[in-house]
Amino acid sequence: MRPLRMNAGGAGLSQKRLATARAMVLLLLARLVVRFVPLKLFRASLGEMRDGSQMGADLGPSCKLELAQAMASRIERATLRLPGESKCLPRAIALQWSLRLTGIESQLVLAIHRSERSSRHAYHAWVENDGGMLIGHCERSEYRPVMIFAQNGRERADRAASAW
Repeated sequence: MRPLRMNAGGAGLSQKRLATARAMVLLLLARLVVRFVPLKLFRASLGEMRDGSQMGADLGPSCKLELAQAMASRIERATLRLPGESKCLPRAIALQWSLRLTGIESQLVLAIHRSERSSRHAYHAWVENDGGMLIGHCERSEYRPVMIFAQNGRERADRAASAW
């Protein structure tokens, strides 16, 4: 175990560790939900469901892109710290929940590969904000969206995002 460092930047470091710990909790919860809970029971927590034809629909301007990217980075860091495998869907769900809690607009996309339908990479999930992928980076043109869960962020925009 590494010793704790006490310096002027210590407060920032502890905030980052706390954010990573929160991301780990959300990621563990997402893993459990994906494995044991039918989608119909938790889909409302992901945002408004849209069909694949609304891919990239404008959700309005996002002034919190840096924060959204930092949150995605924390989810990826949590993935590395937790034992076991965190596939794309639990990571995307954990990020979507995090973004929703802080009032940041996003879309969670569930898609199927256009040609490789029998491989383990036939399905993929990612989260995007303002048209850019935050987590689950892939070549969009290789996938056909099946479901999209969009949240406009305005419903909880007044929440403090400083913890991330």
